Amino acid sequence: MRKGYLAAGIAALLLSTVPAAANAANGDAPVATTAIESTQERPCQAPPVPPSDPPLEVDPNQLAAPAGPSRPADPAETAMLQAGIDNFLACLNSGDHRRASALFTPRFVRDYMGQQDYEQVSNILGGMRIDDMRISGVTVYADGSFTTEGKYVAYGHSLVNERQYWWLDDDGYLKLNWTEALPSEIPRHAVRVALEMGEYFFRRSQTRICAPAGAIVFDIRNVGAEPHEAILVQLPDGATPADIFNERLTPDQVRTIGQGGANAALSLVRVRPGTYWLIDFIPAPDGVPHAEHGQVARLTVERQASACSQGNPEGEIE
Repeated sequence: MRKGYLAAGIAALLLSTVPAAANAANGDAPVATTAIESTQERPCQAPPVPPSDPPLEVDPNQLAAPAGPSRPADPAETAMLQAGIDNFLACLNSGDHRRASALFTPRFVRDYMGQQDYEQVSNILGGMRIDDMRISGVTVYADGSFTTEGKYVAYGHSLVNERQYWWLDDDGYLKLNWTEALPSEIPRHAVRVALEMGEYFFRRSQTRICAPAGAIVFDIRNVGAEPHEAILVQLPDGATPADIFNERLTPDQVRTIGQGGANAALSLVRVRPGTYWLIDFIPAPDGVPHAEHGQVARLTVERQASACSQGNPEGEIE
């Protein structure tokens, strides 16, 4: 079983290893506008989930978006966009991830999530929650699509900053069409941890992390030839990542803290003392997740420096 996650994007919603969109809007740079804060004060409204049969088809206009000249959104467009984003967050945070999946375009499902139908989307969204969303750079394009820059907290811990591509579909719903990761905020008093990943390992500069303020930044670097991801999770006492794949754990027993891709900073806040695991769920060329090839690593977080005085086990980079 591959536990699905979206990272660094509505990552976060994310697969954080997916390359950024190649089709910027004909060289038109988004124009910053006054930031708007999502209220999330509304019930979830979503269209029916697309059926698995016939196979998913992507609208060529979604692939091309955003296209044409851009301009700052006017007040009415900004209000419409905010209402659509509030609805998107209401659906995502409701826990009904199957219903929320209908607010992703087929392009996002196929090319960002890597799925051929909507049936697996709810698993990918499992455990995902977005709080404190703040939007700026509200821009509208000639094709009717929008871009925003969004900062939010994912999973209650991960500080995310991204460019979001929104599509107003024929059914009247605003849907997420793509995301691109932007540099994450570095929290004050954060402990920096160097993290390298490759075939098939994680090398971290600390295995015991002393983080008095609960803020940790993983400076991630992919030194391998294959794409990799770093998913930080907390498991029930005594469980190991192997229990995910042998299905001894249910998805709701795997608590995601954050996720990051190659050559990026994963910024975390409010991390409590405890044991955590780094896991790479991306499939290797043989189709088996990297984690099942051994790409997992254990971490311990402490709040008191004296608890980490024993240093790092032999074999870890310093």
